[in-house]
Amino acid sequence: MHLNKRIAKTILAVVVPLGMIGSVALVGGVASAKSATGTVTCTGMTASITFTPALVPGTATSKKESTTITNGQLTGCTGSAAGSTVTSGTLVAKPIKGKSNSCTSFATSAGTSKFSFTITWNGNGGSSKASFVGANFNTSPPVGFTLSNGKVTKSFATTSATDTADLDSTSTTNITNCVTDTSSASVAGLTISGGSATY
Repeated sequence: MHLNKRIAKTILAVVVPLGMIGSVALVGGVASAKSATGTVTCTGMTASITFTPALVPGTATSKKESTTITNGQLTGCTGSAAGSTVTSGTLVAKPIKGKSNSCTSFATSAGTSKFSFTITWNGNGGSSKASFVGANFNTSPPVGFTLSNGKVTKSFATTSATDTADLDSTSTTNITNCVTDTSSASVAGLTISGGSATY
């Protein structure tokens, strides 16, 4: 009886420390993930923009408007650090709140809007948190938006990030007409089919 108790105590004395070592190793493995250094440049961007409610020409019909960006992808990416395997990133954006669903108001308010993105990079890029204040609405081809002087934390940290989002031909026509022609159709969404990013 005493022998069995001694054997049990011996087993516990060996197993418990091994379990603790396993736990420490697991925690260490999670904590060892590092943010990527250097810079990253991407030559392609795609995303979908949805307006709720839809943007309208002329006078606004709502004092509230939400802009949602989905399916964001950065492609053709290259990291500057030695050994970087980053070639693409998935971009998730926080909804952007507005005070008018007028197309003209949307174009002008973009200059003071706040943009927040989380980018998850492939390869050994880790993830980035990017924030921008204001966007230029580019009316000359390619029509779209330019975000500059962005702050990026975690991977590819910088205070001079730049994003350029170019609209496809259909979106270009729709938003241009909505801004300039009060008899044009409303715009429920836009498609970003090109662009670039530098972090």
